[in-house]
Amino acid sequence: MKILYITALPLETNNSSQIRNIGLIKGFIENGCAVTVLCPGAEHATNKIYADSFPKELENVEIIRLTKKNMITTYLSENRQRSLFSYLLKYLRKLYSRFSIFKAAGLLIDQTNKLNLDLSNFDVLFSSSDPKASHKMAEIIKKKTNLKWIQYWGDPLLADITDTTLLPDIFKKYIESKLMKKSDNIFYVSPLTSDNQKLLYPKYRNKIYHLPPPYIKEKFYKINQSAKYTLGYFGSYYSRVRNIIPLIDTVKNNDNLKLIIAGNTDLNMEEMVYSNIKIHQRINRERV
Repeated sequence: MKILYITALPLETNNSSQIRNIGLIKGFIENGCAVTVLCPGAEHATNKIYADSFPKELENVEIIRLTKKNMITTYLSENRQRSLFSYLLKYLRKLYSRFSIFKAAGLLIDQTNKLNLDLSNFDVLFSSSDPKASHKMAEIIKKKTNLKWIQYWGDPLLADITDTTLLPDIFKKYIESKLMKKSDNIFYVSPLTSDNQKLLYPKYRNKIYHLPPPYIKEKFYKINQSAKYTLGYFGSYYSRVRNIIPLIDTVKNNDNLKLIIAGNTDLNMEEMVYSNIKIHQRINRERV
């Protein structure tokens, strides 16, 4: 089976979405599938703190790179001086993101439309989010072919608690429903999300499933006989969407627990010093 796999993030991005993608693509290959990945180039990471090395597990995978640069993003990357015009462009870009479902990744949609790709070489179209622009890119390709289209979602669109756009829910639901309608199967990382989506979109419930995040490398751990455990939290934990303080409060008062936290946050974690809790900034995949 030949799969065209679409992600709107560079494979070099260090976040949970790409860790899922790496594991899933690796699993496809190990099961005899040929995979071609359509994604932006490494230089187009939305934030340098998320940049990582190319995953060694995918060294033999065919990659088709897109660019999401336009006049504004090119100017901002090449002109870092604090000019009034530069500040104005940054403000306009932030304003644009408040009224755009697909945000900066949406620039890839136009590039996908211009892509000259022989789709007769593939059996399945597979789009993976986040970002949600991955599915919009796949929708454009789907218009040109009758390939089976499978969607794999992390966060949903309408029910995403991290969404900061000012768009009305009725519009977001329309966009999400339109994407779901054109797909053959829809998978969600969380069983709670999967169940909720069936309630929000009952007419698509028969093609909605739960698929847990895949692992990249199988690892077995011995049973812990000491009753002492080390917990890990890896990923961003901005206070607007995730409250990590109860976890810290629980562990700091328990001698049988240790906790390692690594990720981006808006909290002042330098003030939190405990003997059984280690706090790091974002770390690379290998260290995770």
